[in-house]
Amino acid sequence: MSDKVNINVIPAPLTKEEAAVAEPDTKVLICGLMQCRNLGDVVISDCVKYLIKKSAKKDGLKNIKISTLDIRRQKDAKNLNRVRNSDLVVFPGGGFIKFRQESLPGYMVRIMSRAQKYGIPVAFNAVGMEGYDEQDENCQLLYDMLHMRCTRYLTSRDYAEDINHTYYKDRYLVAQRVADPAVWAADTYKVKRDVNSDVVGLGVAREGLFLDYGLPLTKEDLLSIWSNLIKALESEGIKYKLFTNGLRQDEEFLTDLIAYIGKEDERDEISLPSAETPKQLVEYIAGFSSVIACRMHANIIAFSLGIPSVAFVWNDKLRFFGESIGCSERYLDYTKLNDTEYIVKVLKKAQREGYEEGILKRE
Repeated sequence: MSDKVNINVIPAPLTKEEAAVAEPDTKVLICGLMQCRNLGDVVISDCVKYLIKKSAKKDGLKNIKISTLDIRRQKDAKNLNRVRNSDLVVFPGGGFIKFRQESLPGYMVRIMSRAQKYGIPVAFNAVGMEGYDEQDENCQLLYDMLHMRCTRYLTSRDYAEDINHTYYKDRYLVAQRVADPAVWAADTYKVKRDVNSDVVGLGVAREGLFLDYGLPLTKEDLLSIWSNLIKALESEGIKYKLFTNGLRQDEEFLTDLIAYIGKEDERDEISLPSAETPKQLVEYIAGFSSVIACRMHANIIAFSLGIPSVAFVWNDKLRFFGESIGCSERYLDYTKLNDTEYIVKVLKKAQREGYEEGILKRE
């Protein structure tokens, strides 16, 4: 008998069952705010999906299966069973470590309890923190969730050190600071800025936003601030377009603002219709030369595209982001917003300077 091996013999292909055993799927469940009309939250989830796929490819991981679950749409057992059938649960980022707004801890605990029961690891990615209160029931619910055995990983887009001193005290894990996932928006949606644009995007938000965070700016105050800014831009011949991130209340304020400045008949000329998808929102912002906006993710998307922006700060998370990209002077405290001349001055300076070279790559 010959000892030679016939190298021309091709092995039989694996059956579907054999392939599944040889290279099983890795099931990742992203639990975010996918059905939120504030499309900035959806951009976060889309960017995390993009990053997981990119990282898996880089590390040679095959058969990554990614699905999504809106944390506010998971009250039925069928949706919650998707947690049990996953290999990893990811909270993709955004303001998840907060307890005074939106009642998110009550939604998250259902997912966390299911992950804990079935031993499914959970990662909190690039989450934002908004306060800590040992006397607050929802705050302590967050604390307990972050101390569950299933919580294996936590990064923060802003206050990582504060998390370590409060929610993460007495834990062996350490939170680290990372960038907000939306800085990858341009890559995720394959969108580039219009370098020939001469239109400034004015991103407005709902009337009670500042009041909800303890800042004394009423609806009338905000209408006056935006109206004066529009008049100043018009007086200098600067083109502009009003837009929102898609939230219904933001759109209602935009409508009220257009009526306030007496331009109902010019709505199509001075504003964009509500974006229907996160990609459309990114495309809207890509069409501006620069941006002045309330919403954090309008500013982050602009940064991703290399478009200079000026922010109206209603929450410290905006201020932190501005500092992280070396543009703190463009993130304006509410006390500066009645100074229209100052806002325009900051805008023009931002347009001239753009961003520090390499800052986006670093983030």
